[in-house]
Amino acid sequence: MTVLAHRPRGRNEEEAARWQAVLRAVVTIALVTLVVAAALGAATYVASRAFVGMLS
Repeated sequence: MTVLAHRPRGRNEEEAARWQAVLRAVVTIALVTLVVAAALGAATYVASRAFVGMLS
């Protein structure tokens, strides 16, 4: 995955690679968080439907 970001002038390539690694880590953490949130939401929905079905 290529992250297109404007680099400030005067940065060397090592620092640019470091920033790209940081951005990639942030994007990865965000995607994992979204997947976990979706899984928890789906599990909550299924559990609530099962609970309502058990009551009726």
